[in-house]
Parts: sequence; C-alpha cells; structure tokens
Amino acid sequence: MCLTLEGESQGQERGDNAGGTACSQPAGAGRAPGFTSEQSEVAPCTRGGTRPGTLDAMVPLRACEVRQLLHNKFVVILGDSVQRAVYKDLVLLLQKDSLLTPSQLKAKGELSFEQDKLLQGGQLDTLHNGITYREVRQFLSGHHLVRFYFLTRVYSEYLEAVLEQLCTGEHAPDLVIMNSCLWDLSRYGPESGQSYLENLAKLFAHLGQVLPASCLLIWNTAMPVGQKITARFLPPEGQLDAASLRARLVEANFYCFAEARKHGFDLLDLHFHFRHAGQHRHHDGVHWDARAHRCLSHLLLEHVADAWGVELPHRAPASRTRSAGATKMSTCPGDEALPPIAQAPTGPPTGVRMPSLSGFLLSVLETVFSLCLVENISLFLAAGSHLKCKLWLCPRRACITHTRRASGSAPTVPVSRG
Repeated sequence: MCLTLEGESQGQERGDNAGGTACSQPAGAGRAPGFTSEQSEVAPCTRGGTRPGTLDAMVPLRACEVRQLLHNKFVVILGDSVQRAVYKDLVLLLQKDSLLTPSQLKAKGELSFEQDKLLQGGQLDTLHNGITYREVRQFLSGHHLVRFYFLTRVYSEYLEAVLEQLCTGEHAPDLVIMNSCLWDLSRYGPESGQSYLENLAKLFAHLGQVLPASCLLIWNTAMPVGQKITARFLPPEGQLDAASLRARLVEANFYCFAEARKHGFDLLDLHFHFRHAGQHRHHDGVHWDARAHRCLSHLLLEHVADAWGVELPHRAPASRTRSAGATKMSTCPGDEALPPIAQAPTGPPTGVRMPSLSGFLLSVLETVFSLCLVENISLFLAAGSHLKCKLWLCPRRACITHTRRASGSAPTVPVSRG
C-alpha cells in the first residue's frame, strides 16, 4: 500500500519547530531552493528521462513535506565532513525553505547550528584535523530527532561504542545514513585500501546484528573528487596524488555496493548522480556547495519515501494526467491545489527496488559515452587492473536494494486514505 503525504494543520506547524516557517511557495533571495541554470550543466538528481537534467529542473520538496515524512522519526547520520553537511542541510530543511550559507557549510564543531546542539567534541574539546577528532551533534524538536557522529574510519572501537549507544538507548533509530571512505583511504598508511575492505566487511556484518529490523540503513557512496585535492583532511606530510585517490575511490564504491547487496542494505550512488556536477564542487576538490547538498537531500528523501511506501508530491506539468486509482494529495496550509500525484510504483515485490530494463540499458549507453570523456579515460587508466569498477557506474538510479524492514511495518506519517 502506498501512503500519501497529507497537509499539516496550522496548529501542528506552529508547535513543531519554533524557527519553522509556513509551508508556502518559497520566494525571494535566500529562500528559493531551486537551482539557476547559470550554475548547472548536467544534474544528477533526475528521476527519469533519457539523460540527467539540469539542476534547476529539479522539483524541490518543501519543509512542511519533509517534516511530515520524518514525523516521529529518529534519524542518525554518520560520516565525515561531507556527511556533516548532509546533516546540516536536513536540519535546515526540517525548519525552513532556505539553503545553507557558505559560512554554515564551512563551520566545524560550532556549539549550535540552526537550533541544534553540540553534544561532544568540536569546540567542547579541541578542533583539529587528526584521526581522533570527534564531533556529535543533535537536533531535537517536538516530533523530530536527528543526530550526527563524525567518523574518520569506517569501522573502529569508537564506531562500535556509537552503535551500542544507539541500540541500547531510549529510542532506536528509524533511519541511518552513513558513509566513510576518504579518510580511510588517505590517513591510514600504504595498506589503507586493504584495511578499508576488511573494515567494510566487519561494519556491514556488525550492522546486520545490532540494527533493528525496522531500521532503514542507506549507505551513501563517496562523491567524486576533483582533479586537485587540497582539503584539510589530507595527511600533513603532503598532498595525495589526486588521480590515484580518484581511482581508489571508484574501487571502494564498488566494494561498498557488493557488501551492501550481500547484507541486504540500501545504497544510494551519489558518485553516479554527481559525476557531471563538478561546477558545484568547492575548490578544495572534496566539498560541495549548498545547491548540491539540497539536491543530495532530495535524493535521500525520495529514496526514504520509496522504502517506506510514501508517495511524495510531484509538481509535474499540468498536462500530465493522473492515473486511475491515484489519491489526490492534500495541500499544505496557504498553498493552492497541487498538480495530481504520480501513480504508485509497480513491478518487483515490496522491499526490492530494481531499475527498469530500459532505464538500465540506457544507463549502459550513457556510461559508454561518458567513458569517452577525457577525465573518465584518465580515471580508469589510473585504475589500472581494476576494470571491473566500470560496472559501478551502470545502474541508472543505483537503487539495487534489499530493504530489511519488517513486513507490514508502516511509517508514522500522516496519511490520506482518499
């Protein structure tokens, strides 16, 4: 059964977050999450079509819709500084329809960000770029709990302690979003690649043992890095060879896919989605701007809604007809009626989401053409014998997943039953 998001009451909207805004059409500078064509060529966040569209073609979710989707949910995000920006954008989107500022993206270990709280590490301890750096943040409102843990290694005693805390705490996580890769490949010596693969296997095996069956885990693949990398996480003794790191990152993403599939966890291929969005990457070669992170948030939320069986609002052109049996979504307070929602997805059984055959074949053709680009040729020449990594770019949406949710479980989201 596909549930449909329903408009929040005005009373709930006011009591949800003190800093929230009404869910009306965003307007004005600093409040429009749409993307301008001047800053985009090919976007990674399309839901279909013959090729990736432009970033400004993406239909943004509104804050009130995100609040409904994550209503009474405990979300945990684990990873490096890129995942910290994922956390920040989600916290911001739960409260208002605006983008992160450059200073918010750059900030590290601050005591408070958009009504969240620093629980451990950061400015409460000592700010540094070493492998022992810790930062734990939390955003708590009347109906939402989001927590972030900074990781410098995919599996460690610290991570074991974090997972034990999560599983024995008062609230079990409903959604876990995780990635760790760049630190693993660049800060742990010449054998870091092999140790990463070993730790990756340990991680997924451990996650399968400790996470509740109702918890949805989404592994984010590492996003593509630039031709020159000057980020501060690099080893102090000197700059890494960017070409080598790019090749090792593709290989690492391939093994992440294999381990996620082996243990039945969801995976979102951010490397694929952002492979042509280099204009939104910062000059340090690793981090991304606010528009890219908003696009990333929408990809994640679409994936979560798909896994939970929730129908998101699709502001499609008015010419698109509504299929028979589809339920019309209620509007948010202050909004006019939205265009009809799309038909609920059909195909594979619940819990297994595979790309369509035509979409998969199309992605293969896209990959063949993309490999003709100079940057991709240099990347895979640098990869050397790791030619099997080319397979990593083939899935169109990279949603080859096996959800571990208990059958019959339903999200605690306001629904409209028609």
